[in-house]
Amino acid sequence: MSTTTRGLAAELLVAAHYQEHGCVLHWPHGGQAPYDILVYTGVKFYKIQIKRVYRKKGRLVVNLTRPRDKRYARGDIDFIVAIYPPTNELWQIPFSAIGKRTRLSLGEKWKEV
Repeated sequence: MSTTTRGLAAELLVAAHYQEHGCVLHWPHGGQAPYDILVYTGVKFYKIQIKRVYRKKGRLVVNLTRPRDKRYARGDIDFIVAIYPPTNELWQIPFSAIGKRTRLSLGEKWKEV
């Protein structure tokens, strides 16, 4: 499976999660937005970037950058939602927690979705 196909599958899994929780979803057209989906909770809109989690040396890890290690700027996204497809576990990581990190080892601290 290609990287693009894996990414699209992750987006659909996360979208299904938000849809099941009563949120309204919007997708940016053309792939030029820094976020993957816009989630409306009925009160507020959130810009969500979706990332697939991978296993490295026994740990679950997520990349926190855009292609070519470009960092997200304030206002680009509100959250990164990381998904580990084998278990469909989700982690919601606020933009404010990213800082200068390029990767994050996941655990219960980030499990907020």
